[in-house]
Amino acid sequence: MKNKILKLVAFCVCITLLIFVPAIITLTQETYLNITMSKTGRLPVVKTYEKLEELVGKRNVQTYNYGGIKTTTSFRDVVENSVSFDSISSSVDSAGSINPNNIINQGYSNSAFMGAADTAPSQSASDYSSTNTQVQGVDEADRLKNDGKYIYTISADEVVIVDAFPASTMKKVSEISFKDGYRPVDLYISGDRLFVITDNLRESPYGDYYSINNYVVTKVFIYDIIDRSVPKEIKTFEVTGRYTSSRMIGEKVYVFTNLNASRTNDGISIPQYRENAVSNFIEVKLDEIQYVPNDNYTSYTQIIAYDLAEPLNSPKMVTYLGSSASDVYMSHENLYMAQNRYSETVVYKFSLDSIYPRFEAKGSVPGSIVNQFAMDEYDGNFRIATTKNRRSAVYILGESMHKLGSVTNIAPNEDIKSVRFEGNRGYVVTFRNTDPLFVIDLSNVRKPKILGELKIPGYSTYLHTYDENHVIGFGYDGTMNGTNGKLKIALFDITDVKNPKEKFVEKIDARNSELLENHKSLLFSKDKNLIAFAVGKYYNSNDIGKVYTITLDKGFELRGEITHENADVRRMLYMDENLYGVSESVVSAHNINNVELIKQINIK
Repeated sequence: MKNKILKLVAFCVCITLLIFVPAIITLTQETYLNITMSKTGRLPVVKTYEKLEELVGKRNVQTYNYGGIKTTTSFRDVVENSVSFDSISSSVDSAGSINPNNIINQGYSNSAFMGAADTAPSQSASDYSSTNTQVQGVDEADRLKNDGKYIYTISADEVVIVDAFPASTMKKVSEISFKDGYRPVDLYISGDRLFVITDNLRESPYGDYYSINNYVVTKVFIYDIIDRSVPKEIKTFEVTGRYTSSRMIGEKVYVFTNLNASRTNDGISIPQYRENAVSNFIEVKLDEIQYVPNDNYTSYTQIIAYDLAEPLNSPKMVTYLGSSASDVYMSHENLYMAQNRYSETVVYKFSLDSIYPRFEAKGSVPGSIVNQFAMDEYDGNFRIATTKNRRSAVYILGESMHKLGSVTNIAPNEDIKSVRFEGNRGYVVTFRNTDPLFVIDLSNVRKPKILGELKIPGYSTYLHTYDENHVIGFGYDGTMNGTNGKLKIALFDITDVKNPKEKFVEKIDARNSELLENHKSLLFSKDKNLIAFAVGKYYNSNDIGKVYTITLDKGFELRGEITHENADVRRMLYMDENLYGVSESVVSAHNINNVELIKQINIK
């Protein structure tokens, strides 16, 4: 009897250890992270090459706990945690500081640029469009920008500036070329400063990308464009790694790059950088590379922060060794970078309490996300929609990225195709043969719930909020048995959340549209009752611009189409009552009401 009792006790102890040891280990890891952050104001650093070897050697064997890692530090000047480009210039002194009289910056000072971002071009439009973004006030880079007077657009491997207002006198005023194989990818405009992001990649005939120099470099050019006819380069900076995304809040630009922590004959790769192309690349110091404990150390994520209010100052770069995170969501307070890994999504949270993003927490949820719109922040909480094994869910995480609540098992045997969060509501579209639109109540963060569902043919790949009770869906048309290869736009009425309705539908005889994969290609103005985007009609024809009037009582009405001979219309924009179509070789101006042509110019 005694032996049986002892065996039972031993069995219970073993079971207890199996249950609680992982939790204890997790708690120890979190405690270690919190203590480290409290003492240093940052994550632990790699510091030595031996540590780098150890971390990279652990890849693909890490475990992840369903929950979050939270820091407990208050704000500290992250200049202690970042690499400054100030040590490089055309003439570096003995202390390693930048010489402000280098060739690029000669004749300029930051005081000369103060207030330049608020300068409005003469004879500019009083009302003009901007890039369609996910979060109001958080700008996203695109191939085209405008300031109500000038259009800035990427044309092949150049950036072209067009004096577009008034439309009747539209003309090309300048172009910017790039040397050493760099090609422009994205643009920002801030007053009299132009911010151009480039890389040295080229697209192969097979649709993938390769570097022309055997290594990938992201290079940023900043121009003084007070005189648009003569843009002046005032600063450049380069980092090894592939450009993944960027954001701009006010005059602060954040650029995100990724570099594989790959092994070569020379050892493990380490990020490199340089400023103004006046020296060789310099490796980031190992004691400046931070890492997240208990992560999968496959790559370096680099966050470069630049303040356009002081364009001559050097940017700051923070480097993290961890996982490759390409999907980005940014609010005004926080940055979230997500990576789909195996059967889960890992999300890294950074605070934006200064120009230098500071790591704050890490969390994970089952499944993968469809794009950046599957993420959102509201009232300090993080919402995310994922699909795993053809079962979808929406999770709500707290400030420390721990789980607060969820609604799971949404539309079994279907995948998420699009998501939109708006306040206390979430809209999720899934698809197998039909397009269920789910309306989700997120007001109770502990118990979110499905309010209503609508099943219709086809599916939407992008959802755009019209107002609090109406959502526009852009996607594919179909039957109850699947899609039919055509496009459609739909206006959903969510006034009765339990019974959402497809109020209006416009079917388009076209095969594709960039809008289905890139929200920035949409032009929308509720005040002007305007929707415009480009579609590809047939395989042997060029993309055209479709321009619609949208109202709640009549739905979608075609105003007209914009076509460019032998060129794909890529973007549309407006300045006052002028509508513009832009391709790589042509810019055309039209009457915004009837789309009649006013003027057309060649830019290539």
